Amino acid sequence: MKIYKLKKIVLSIFQKDSKLLKDISSNTLDKEKNAFLDRYAKIIVTFDQLQINQDKALIIIDEIFHERLLNYLTPLLKLSKAILEKTDYNVYYDLDSSYKQKGEFIIKQKQGKLIITKNNLRVNVSEQEFTLFRVKNNIPFQGTDFDKEMVLNVSSDFISLTKGCFPGQEIVARVSNLAKPPRRLSQGSDKENLTSRVYDQETNKYIGFTFLVNSASNSI
Repeated sequence: MKIYKLKKIVLSIFQKDSKLLKDISSNTLDKEKNAFLDRYAKIIVTFDQLQINQDKALIIIDEIFHERLLNYLTPLLKLSKAILEKTDYNVYYDLDSSYKQKGEFIIKQKQGKLIITKNNLRVNVSEQEFTLFRVKNNIPFQGTDFDKEMVLNVSSDFISLTKGCFPGQEIVARVSNLAKPPRRLSQGSDKENLTSRVYDQETNKYIGFTFLVNSASNSI
């Protein structure tokens, strides 16, 4: 069992039919990943999510983006009468999915899973080991590998092309249908300008994330 504790917080958002979250987020609520975008389709905050019931969802963000999220959401919360609350859940990453669930919330990832729990789990993965795991499994983190990028430069995991209107939706649709993202966050190595730079003993190289020019991109 490989467990790493994340510097993330868990927020609950409550509103009848989760209308606000459905209207302003870029993905559907049945997916693991979501985001709030500005009208230019640039990222405000990305988050993991879990729909608890029709009216309540949990969103998991990096702790450093809590204030930014509040600045964005507070006026909308007042208008919609939705309730956003910080919880006392801890967030752990189970790298090999071997942790046996004991009533905790689980969110699947590309590799492994998030454990949302009020318990304190035993951690046995170092920061370097977790960084290597992230890079090799293409799991970039906001605040480390990207921030206020156009969302399609980072990943399509945060968006739905069929859910309907959301802030930035027209830009996302135009880029998806008529062009290509001008840059793409990718795994790089050695001499490239890397974030999450870590040594990989299997290849004897430093690897990490970098934005590469998408040669297939067109003007939009």
